[in-house]
Amino acid sequence: MRAVITDLKTTLSSSKFILAVIVCVVTLIIASANDLYVVFTSKEDIKHGIHGTIALSAIRSDLIVLILPVLCAIPYATRFVEDIKSHFVIQYLPRAGVKEYILGKIVVSILSGGLVLLLGILIYFGLLCIVVMPMETKLLYGEQEVSYIGNVISHALCYACSGGFWALFGFTLGSISMNKYMCYASGFIGYYILIILKERYFREYHMFYPKEWLNPGSNFSFGMLGVFVILVEICVLLGLIFAVYAKRRLISE
Repeated sequence: MRAVITDLKTTLSSSKFILAVIVCVVTLIIASANDLYVVFTSKEDIKHGIHGTIALSAIRSDLIVLILPVLCAIPYATRFVEDIKSHFVIQYLPRAGVKEYILGKIVVSILSGGLVLLLGILIYFGLLCIVVMPMETKLLYGEQEVSYIGNVISHALCYACSGGFWALFGFTLGSISMNKYMCYASGFIGYYILIILKERYFREYHMFYPKEWLNPGSNFSFGMLGVFVILVEICVLLGLIFAVYAKRRLISE
């Protein structure tokens, strides 16, 4: 557990993780640029709650969906490849152990990928609250307050679950191929292969449709919980694949 916590702290304070979060925030701002332009140039009163509408529109935009698999892989996907090529594992394994090392890599990979999107979305929403909310008109007497916080957080959690999976996907395939470029590209390739298969050949199968994971509808009986269960099952499978490969590779080092 200490190895996991130490590795996670190192990853979250790394320049790669900070860069990924910043890129996520900037991407969301770009996705909402048109709406923000209308708000800042409008001579009419700004409708109350417009910040929430803008946030949800940006979160659901194709732009953030396009770079999501690569974004999640930035902080940690190349770590195993770097550890092997730098011979870091030769010094580290005697102190931590093979099983602990492998489990730590799987856990930190998932958490780092998920936290990139979770923090990015929450920071973006916070900026909207700071900048746009003061410009909105106040509620008239008798009007009911509409809170967007819960909706934004639920979307952020869905994105975090999906991000954790794609981070592990890129980490696993990149580690097996021992190629840094595959660490970043494999998630992107896998993401769009699943989309093409579903939209062209298996239109009734929503369970493995990446876009559905980001905004689960009636196709998932338990909504976000159903997506979470599916992604956990796939992550377990990916983790086992990585564990088998990594154990053989580490023993041979």
